[in-house]
Amino acid sequence: MRTRERAVYALLIFIGVIAAFFALVGSDGVPEVRRLQGDIEVIREEIVELERRQKELSNEIMLLRDDPYTIERRAREDLKMLRSDETVILLNKKAGDAD
Repeated sequence: MRTRERAVYALLIFIGVIAAFFALVGSDGVPEVRRLQGDIEVIREEIVELERRQKELSNEIMLLRDDPYTIERRAREDLKMLRSDETVILLNKKAGDAD
């Protein structure tokens, strides 16, 4: 090989090494890949939690459709409903009374 060819090859190798360095360390390199892998893990955990919540809500929907006890419990808790034979007694707190 002639000296000029060697210089061209050396320059190409040098440019390749610099390009590889920036590909690995640059803004879209290894640090970005690691950050994205962390994001993927967080998203996977969120998916698992959302799937668990979806199953929970699906079960509750099924109970609200079919189970009279669940319907009554939710009506009492959420809507403050009473049976026709029940009476509500409200007690007022005096000023200064402890909770």
